[in-house]
Amino acid sequence: PGSPPPGYTCIPDANFEQALIDFGYDTEGTLDGQILTADCSSRPTLTIINRGVTDFTGIEAFVSITVLDVSYNLGLASLNTSSNTLIESLDTEGCESLATLDLSNNTALTNINLFDNDLSSLDLSNNLLLDTVDLRFNQISSLDFSNHPLLTSVNVKNNSLTFLDMRNGTNASVTFFDADFNPSLECLFVDDASASYLTSLPWIIPFATTFVNNEGECNTLTVADAQISMFDIYPNPASNLINVASNIQSGQFDLYNIIGKRVLSQNVSEGNTVLDVSNFSAGIYIAKLHGENRSEAIKVIIR
Repeated sequence: PGSPPPGYTCIPDANFEQALIDFGYDTEGTLDGQILTADCSSRPTLTIINRGVTDFTGIEAFVSITVLDVSYNLGLASLNTSSNTLIESLDTEGCESLATLDLSNNTALTNINLFDNDLSSLDLSNNLLLDTVDLRFNQISSLDFSNHPLLTSVNVKNNSLTFLDMRNGTNASVTFFDADFNPSLECLFVDDASASYLTSLPWIIPFATTFVNNEGECNTLTVADAQISMFDIYPNPASNLINVASNIQSGQFDLYNIIGKRVLSQNVSEGNTVLDVSNFSAGIYIAKLHGENRSEAIKVIIR
């Protein structure tokens, strides 16, 4: 804190500075809250994994890094990379408290791995060179990839998405896509909703999600879905038994835990089907019903 002496950069987090000392980045080797700026400015990579860092102040001196990996620093709540404009690869995997991340200045980014962070929003509008994106297990509600023509791998599984736009003109070049376990995502905007590559790859989407070309198709779909719901579950929360009340003649009911593992599968018919969940661990589950060329998902809580 405060103004460092000329030629130095402040490193207020002792865990961050100790890691720099351990890895030979801080040539003075003294835990004194500062580092020679010259020790930082020419480094091509910075990898500080699982070192208990909660404040990366001082990272602004690492102006040459193209690779930044700060994975599994569990108490890290925010990360400022605005001065690190050359970063091409960013990894914050397992930083479960990371809720604030501004990537607007990181226009060179091609790869981001933000798996298991605590992000509720993420603006990627300036990161037009992105090729690989992993945003699994966050709380993001809206993502727009329409200006990202270089994307080949997209994993946005287990978020809170209600809007996802993939109309970038190069959907045929995507080699991996997974948006499963976003139960509130009704429409996925794509270049061509009838394209064969969506099913042959396949693009993995929630049962309740439909590929659409435009907002008009989504609005029509939303109105139709609102008129007739496929099924309901009660009680919810549940303890021992759940009732699956189906409005379709026949379908497949699946129950998935929070990490995406199917824990129960059952054919159901119109009316009520009683299922035993007494042996399942308490937590949040996703119930899915698929049948009659439709799908629907409901969040279920087991106590």
